[in-house]
Amino acid sequence: MFEDLNYEELKRRANSRLPDRVIATLEAHGERRSVAGGETLYRVEDRQYPLVYAISATLQIRDPDGMVLGVMEPGQFTGELALLFGQTAFADCVAVTPGEVLLVAPQTIAELVQVDPEVSDVLLPAFAARRLLLMQRQQGTLTLVGHEGATLCSGCSSMPNATASRIAG
Repeated sequence: MFEDLNYEELKRRANSRLPDRVIATLEAHGERRSVAGGETLYRVEDRQYPLVYAISATLQIRDPDGMVLGVMEPGQFTGELALLFGQTAFADCVAVTPGEVLLVAPQTIAELVQVDPEVSDVLLPAFAARRLLLMQRQQGTLTLVGHEGATLCSGCSSMPNATASRIAG
């Protein structure tokens, strides 16, 4: 879907702003609340984590080692395809400035993208672009460890555009 886009265009699609009507829909189905600076809204490995829309707070998305993967300013939102599929969170979401956020449960987001075309037209492309950016970031870090001549996992050799280095053991 987005494989032919350059990095800047992919990043633009991943960080699109929500139209007012979509924000109103999310507010009608979510919980608006205040957050303190340093407050963690969800953590790596959380299975049930919300979409977070930053109303006036600034959020950081951090990997398990604390590296900042992204900053969500007021008017931006967190989430990617894992949120819709019930997969665990791949990063922490931490408020870095106090303010207000809107939390929307993953089940609610999944329902809204099925019944509200305006919500799905904004969220799904953003989630897909974010997933592709994550895959591109992780692609360069795959290292297979094992002894020379060991059989690779079934299906690994058929993954498109996959690159891996092998360390002889």
